[in-house]
Amino acid sequence: LVRAAVVEERVRALVPSLWIYEVGNTISRRFPTQAAQWLAALAKFGLQDAPRSDKWLTTALGLVSRFGCTFYDAAYHAVALSHNGVFVTADARYVNLAGDAGGVILLNDWRSPTNRRRR
Repeated sequence: LVRAAVVEERVRALVPSLWIYEVGNTISRRFPTQAAQWLAALAKFGLQDAPRSDKWLTTALGLVSRFGCTFYDAAYHAVALSHNGVFVTADARYVNLAGDAGGVILLNDWRSPTNRRRR
């Protein structure tokens, strides 16, 4: 659902520039034989590095302070909040922890803008 929305350009996928390191770390340790192929495919997927800004940094640090979450998680959430978007994540723990800040939703609960209009 998310992949199709990005590929069809119904949504813009912004991520903090650290995404390749975080995802690369996980994939290379868990799936070493597929890591090169999968990371190359992800790099071509259409993810856009969000520009770093004072607003983004202030928001990320505020999330860390308020919810006691990691800066990694807060960085993604802050991108969404700084761009009036939604952080779509499979991490239920994070959604439960920082959901009160708004702008975050579980992957299973997300519907693309096109699908929202159809319902």
